[in-house]
Amino acid sequence: IILFAGPHFSTTDFMHVLSIHFSAILSAKWSWIAPPTIKKYFQLEGPSCFAALMFALSDQTNHPLFTQHVTTDLIYGIFQQEINAQLATDKNILLGSEEVDRISADYFNGEEMIDKLLPLLSGSTPGPAETSNGDDGEKINEVSVVIGYISPRINHLLSLWKEVGKPQNLSFYQFTLDPNSVMHLYAIDSLRLADTFLKRGIKVDLVDDAGYQAAGVKPYQLLACDIMKETCDDNH
Repeated sequence: IILFAGPHFSTTDFMHVLSIHFSAILSAKWSWIAPPTIKKYFQLEGPSCFAALMFALSDQTNHPLFTQHVTTDLIYGIFQQEINAQLATDKNILLGSEEVDRISADYFNGEEMIDKLLPLLSGSTPGPAETSNGDDGEKINEVSVVIGYISPRINHLLSLWKEVGKPQNLSFYQFTLDPNSVMHLYAIDSLRLADTFLKRGIKVDLVDDAGYQAAGVKPYQLLACDIMKETCDDNH
């Protein structure tokens, strides 16, 4: 299982890349998680619908993207059923959302979120997700996380200001001094997000946005060749 964890405003929105290029770049051994039933409750479809689970795990079942009343258990159950069904076909799983970065936020009780998310992905009790057998002989799925890193770091902060501060008519200077801005900083803290998963024993791939762009690599090439380890040549 590969989890794409954002964060917000990075160019590594691989779930968007998948929605455009999936059939062209990935072999039949891969599948993404997009439960058909989620569209009854949530406005986003396709790979982007994983945001519904992150809203639910952070106790935001009243988020405006939900189209009717839902509970955390309902949304969790929908994704659990879909993940288990896909794994039963022996396929590798792709899933993710920029909203995964909520896991590194104290504001959303990120520790509790990750405690609920990892067992769903690993098929184990809470703790490190490794390719091994648990004490009861049950197979534990291998989980890895992909996180984008924007450099120079000021660019990531500027993106946050444009998204959050400018609509409030705050100058960049005012935004950086506003105490309320602190609650949004989790959305650009790639290293804290990575550390949150590493502390749980989860493998993390940190993608340098500026680095792969400077190398002339396209997001779909990075995804297929470097992350998914698909067969590639010099032209693809």
